[in-house]
Amino acid sequence: MRDGYRGVAPDAGVWTPEHTAFLRQLGTRLAAVTSSLSADGFSLNRAAEELDGLVTDARRFAERERSAAGLDPWRDEARTAVALELAAARLLAACAMPVMPRFAGRLAAALGQPTPVRWPHRVDLVPPGARVDLARPTFFVPQEVAGE
Repeated sequence: MRDGYRGVAPDAGVWTPEHTAFLRQLGTRLAAVTSSLSADGFSLNRAAEELDGLVTDARRFAERERSAAGLDPWRDEARTAVALELAAARLLAACAMPVMPRFAGRLAAALGQPTPVRWPHRVDLVPPGARVDLARPTFFVPQEVAGE
């Protein structure tokens, strides 16, 4: 999360067509993960691919939006971008719960949210004002450290 928010989730500001498109893209990822974990289409490999795709989508979006982050005339649009990046992280925590519960719980906690217990039916923003700390948590321990 960018420094300007002091560890607090911002409220969305001004929405651009790119923001709306990214929110729609997150909804598409949610539908794909839901399908891959359903009784009719169950595939852990496909679920993992979709979770990886969600992360890739969010990283690309953040990179595209980074240029507006420090520009005062674009601060409301930058705030919306950060809110959407946090929404992507919240969605990742919820969708990863069935396959990576410890990771999902840690990510949710880092977003100031409780551990996901229900499957999401839509993409939700992290509530404005929630304490966010994505810099300190350790989500995975490197293999060589885990075996020592």
